[in-house]
Amino acid sequence: MLKRAANHLVIGEAVFMTFGKLLSANLSPLASAALTSTIGFGLFLPVSLVQAAQFEIAAVTPAIWGLLVYTGVGVTVIAVLLLNQAMAQIPAGSSAVFSALMPVSAVVLSYAALHEPIHWYQLVGILFVLAGILSISRKKTSVAGEGQQKPVSL
Repeated sequence: MLKRAANHLVIGEAVFMTFGKLLSANLSPLASAALTSTIGFGLFLPVSLVQAAQFEIAAVTPAIWGLLVYTGVGVTVIAVLLLNQAMAQIPAGSSAVFSALMPVSAVVLSYAALHEPIHWYQLVGILFVLAGILSISRKKTSVAGEGQQKPVSL
């Protein structure tokens, strides 16, 4: 079940990055971030309304409110603005590299900050990600039958 959810997250991120790159040509980063937040709000609203009926708002501590504000402003607004600004300025292949590194950084930071164990299959996944990045960072050229590889700038 967890693997299926992880696969859906990767597919969803790939679709998000692809359409984000397509839309970033026509929208400013601020408009793109607003559109992303609005669509997310609409998608989560029905489930949130059901949960709100059973939620005790008085039980929320000031620390939790602070984390909620941080998530809303820092993770949603600032991070999405920066992501959309980057997607508007760098080639799609380069943004794909950064997207591919997200799960790698999540594993490394989970180990470093939360002392989570790193399993063998995560290491295999990290190696596949790094090998994929290495393979797309090289462009094969066939000039007069030569099989040289020239690096492509990321």
